[in-house]
Amino acid sequence: MCGCRPDPGDAAVLAALRAAFDEALGAALDGRSRAVVLDAPDYRNAGDLLILRGALDSLGRLGVHIRLLQDRRLTSWETLRRLPSSVAVLLHGGGNLGGLYPVHDEYRGRVFETVPDSSRVVLLPQSVSFPDRPAELAARQRYGRFPQATYLIRDTRSLQRLGDAVPELGAGLRLAPDAAFGTTLARRGPPSHDLLVLQRSDKESTGLDLAEPAVGLDFRQTDWPSFGQAQPAFRAIRRLARLYGSADVLPSGPETAVNGRWARASRRLQEGLWAVPQRALLRRHTADHVRVIEETLSDGRVIVTDRLHAHIGAALLGIPSVALDNLDGKVSALIQDWTAPLSTTHRAGSAAEALTIARSLLPTI
Repeated sequence: MCGCRPDPGDAAVLAALRAAFDEALGAALDGRSRAVVLDAPDYRNAGDLLILRGALDSLGRLGVHIRLLQDRRLTSWETLRRLPSSVAVLLHGGGNLGGLYPVHDEYRGRVFETVPDSSRVVLLPQSVSFPDRPAELAARQRYGRFPQATYLIRDTRSLQRLGDAVPELGAGLRLAPDAAFGTTLARRGPPSHDLLVLQRSDKESTGLDLAEPAVGLDFRQTDWPSFGQAQPAFRAIRRLARLYGSADVLPSGPETAVNGRWARASRRLQEGLWAVPQRALLRRHTADHVRVIEETLSDGRVIVTDRLHAHIGAALLGIPSVALDNLDGKVSALIQDWTAPLSTTHRAGSAAEALTIARSLLPTI
């Protein structure tokens, strides 16, 4: 379809990465066969949805039943307080530990405070970046009190950063591949362009202009497309959040034994009403986004990107990619630890170098 000649060694590398993630997750579960998955993306970030897809696929291979799959706005806090010790609590992975996206750190802090036994809490693979010294101190205050939890970290640079900032975590810190390696992707058609330039347009961008050096090539420039508004699952998740979004608010006035029990019973009832459709909708939301990832990446014979999960997605699809770093260096850190052996992986330090490498690849595929 694209003229690519897959390297047989790449399949073995990807299978090894998938097995390494399964092994790390299985060890963290410590024999538990039931789990809740929290902080699931109810928004439209393609990379985060690919991470979730990989985690769900891995849990399926491990034979783990997912009791709850929930986002930040609709979390069953009363249920979490009463979970049996045999149920693991998994927190979504990504690149948001350390203060760059504080809402996720704040949410994780509340989860740790809510779950009675933090030894069953597992942070799925994260990159770690501290924008300043206060962020490091905040991380130590937030996570240092919970060394019994398992913190899966997706590159050695991040492992060192978190270990230095929060030395109390000790043996709870473990290196693991990104959860996206837990899944597989399929091409959605032949490429329409020689080159797909997929570049960040958010606060993690370095500001490089990757398109200017591509003049003269058949290329398309984009970020992850702003998809989702038309997807039924996305709209339904938004409606569910509006319907139950205030369910965590207790009645006003002094709490008595009677109204306290009533409030908790009412909250548990509402949690039960939203939990089942929420789990189904988030699975559908994930499938919708992964399909668009496949469609977007399949559009190029070669991909130039500063997005970590465009690089990972290209690897899963067997498409050559030239990767540049994002602002906090998580792209190069992951390549160094995991994807450097792949024949599809190429690194560049500048836009000009990236396009030179991309041009050199085109006649060979």
